Amino acid sequence: MPEQVIKTPRKRPTSRLASLPISSWPDTLQQRFQSSAQIMGWGDSYKTRVAGALGKLFQLMCSQNGKDTWFSGPPTWQSWKAYIATLEKHYSATTALTYRELAAHGLCALYQDEILQDIIDDNRMERQRLTRKPYKPKSYSSAENRKSLKIGDWPESWQKNWHKAFETKTCSSLRGLLEQDETAVQGNGKPPREWSIAYRNRVARGLGLLAGWMKSRHVTEVTQAGIQDCIAEFAHQAPKSVLTYLQEIHRGLLILELHPDPEWLADEIMWLKRRAHPRSRQEKLLPLGQLRAGAMAHLEKMERLPVSRQTASRYRDALILALLTYRPDRVADFHTLALGETVQVNEESAQLYVMQAKTHQGKSSDWPTELQVPLQRYLDVYRPILSWGHTEDALWLSGKTGSPLSQSRLASVVTQLTNAIFGKSLSPHFIRNVYATSFAEENPDRLPDVSMMLGHRDERSIDAYTTHACSVGAGRALEIALESL
Repeated sequence: MPEQVIKTPRKRPTSRLASLPISSWPDTLQQRFQSSAQIMGWGDSYKTRVAGALGKLFQLMCSQNGKDTWFSGPPTWQSWKAYIATLEKHYSATTALTYRELAAHGLCALYQDEILQDIIDDNRMERQRLTRKPYKPKSYSSAENRKSLKIGDWPESWQKNWHKAFETKTCSSLRGLLEQDETAVQGNGKPPREWSIAYRNRVARGLGLLAGWMKSRHVTEVTQAGIQDCIAEFAHQAPKSVLTYLQEIHRGLLILELHPDPEWLADEIMWLKRRAHPRSRQEKLLPLGQLRAGAMAHLEKMERLPVSRQTASRYRDALILALLTYRPDRVADFHTLALGETVQVNEESAQLYVMQAKTHQGKSSDWPTELQVPLQRYLDVYRPILSWGHTEDALWLSGKTGSPLSQSRLASVVTQLTNAIFGKSLSPHFIRNVYATSFAEENPDRLPDVSMMLGHRDERSIDAYTTHACSVGAGRALEIALESL
């Protein structure tokens, strides 16, 4: 169990901790601080707070080392530790940490030194220690926290029958039930030992959901009412998801021979299958040109705004969306772009090299010409603001921490931006669909090229986009014909 952090009470300073005013700093430091604060987009209030924290540090260095040593360069590690000890004598732990973070931001604006990275890392670790939440065991009574139980957490009888079903031949009665089951998505008529690993894991997930519900309710027997109550907790999800859970539970109970009424649940599944239609992609589909033009217009809009941390984050988001319309890589590969490794930037051009995690094949291409100037502006103006003084090679940085943008956060950024611009939430993977559909509609003779661009293992994967492109083209032709009547 993690150690719980006890917050220290606020300490009233026994003697005022003096701060050297910015007017007493050397002229070179004043000019450097003012210019760096303007580039980083600091407001007057935040700039005053940073200057006050730096003034306390400089005052302490003056009293310890003399007036001629504190402005010759960044503080040493010993001076920084003495500053921390002085702050902790006068303030609570959280207030002292706030002064430390403000001073670190100011030092990053004034100096470029390796010791600053150690200071930033030390502040980050202290912030994590102070904000760590006390340990709370998960409760299975909540539908949001309840997850699928692993096979090792199932009842012993369930585990025994599960392993037995995959080790021995299926009995004739169970084989008959499996062959007659019309609800199966996969494995219809096959004994469990012939199921694929993916389908076996899906069935185990469904049984794990049911086992988790029974554990939270202290139920020992599988009943029809229990299955209904378990599925009712997923009523807020899409009908297609509920149907999938029902199918998994149904198949799992069949092989465990614990099914209270197979015919009843099979009828429920067939009824839901007729009504649970997947969402139509055509409703969200946009022309690639419209998507690209919206991203470029948003880039130009951000360039006209004052430079700030918020503007830097929004400019980064627009550049991500614009690049996806030219290079629709998988998000798992896209978020790992790094300067000097997968992104080679020269004075006149840039090169992209992506190692595809799914196919384990490398793919190199030129950076889009239309995005060359936005890339240089991002690297020169906005990325240093997002970095918070960290030395990261990742191309996409988080504006809050300065660390590399995670895969889930990058996907969320694209979804939120497309919703704000077009009124439709488009994920990075759906942008791949837009790219492939538009390409198949405009250049049906060059389908192998788009298949290679998307990183498909098999060129036949593009056939689905060809069919969809034909349906989209037919729909547009019908609209034009109706309008002419």
